[in-house]
Amino acid sequence: MEIKSEIRFQLKLFLKIIALPLTLLLFLLGQWKLVKKLSPLKEILDFLTSAKTIFALIIANILAYIGQVILLLTKPGALDLFVKYPKDILGMRFYTVITSGFLHGNIGHLLANMLFLLLVGRVVEKKLGRKKTLLVYFLALIISGTIDSLLSIYLGIEAGAIGASGAIMGLVSIAMLLAPLYITFLFFIPLPMFLIGWAVLASNLANLPNYASSNIGYIAHLAGFFSIALIGALLSSEDKKKLRNGLIVNLVFLVVGTIIFVIIQGIGPVKELISGFIQTMNGPGGI
Repeated sequence: MEIKSEIRFQLKLFLKIIALPLTLLLFLLGQWKLVKKLSPLKEILDFLTSAKTIFALIIANILAYIGQVILLLTKPGALDLFVKYPKDILGMRFYTVITSGFLHGNIGHLLANMLFLLLVGRVVEKKLGRKKTLLVYFLALIISGTIDSLLSIYLGIEAGAIGASGAIMGLVSIAMLLAPLYITFLFFIPLPMFLIGWAVLASNLANLPNYASSNIGYIAHLAGFFSIALIGALLSSEDKKKLRNGLIVNLVFLVVGTIIFVIIQGIGPVKELISGFIQTMNGPGGI
């Protein structure tokens, strides 16, 4: 099944929603084949399942969360077997770097991660294929978890960590490099992939000072984001070329965006300076 673009999906879904009255009429008339063809549910299902690797990862995370809830209700202590603690990377519990990536703090945490996994993961699978997408996901998960644990040990932090954010951030970084101008939809707002990537990076960098006092793994997020520097070495020469080209595009947009931001920020002070200059010129001793 072809991985459809978000724009094609949104357009088809919009047209089928408009056709709902006709679909209802055909349903009442017993025209099942036409109803099935016009149903927006089929379009949504095709969209979700077209990226098979990402769909499988989403299902795995959902099933893991269900298992997590069952464990909490029946044997709460057993869940610690799968939670990553900083010192786990130094012993026999290194496996928790992976298992913790399939656990989530609550349903909101799960849904937010799965939304981003769907958005960026589809782009990566479209560009790299199933096997490489899976490789990026798990390597980013391992790298982000390891770096986060090492820094936690250095800072004396012993709290456990869970969540797939490190792996998803790895997908974010590679998606914005492979397809910087690809338009996707975040809460139905069309945005280019490079803008989503830079916004996510900026948000994590801004919150980095709160790392020690927060229960959000900003270090794991950033480590996952920059893990592409290591993961890229394992990709083909063609993929590396695409990543380099994507990096150039991103840097160009970053420089242009920064210049525009500085200009916008400077408009107010510039106006005040010009206004003050004019008042001086019109005042005593002025022209």
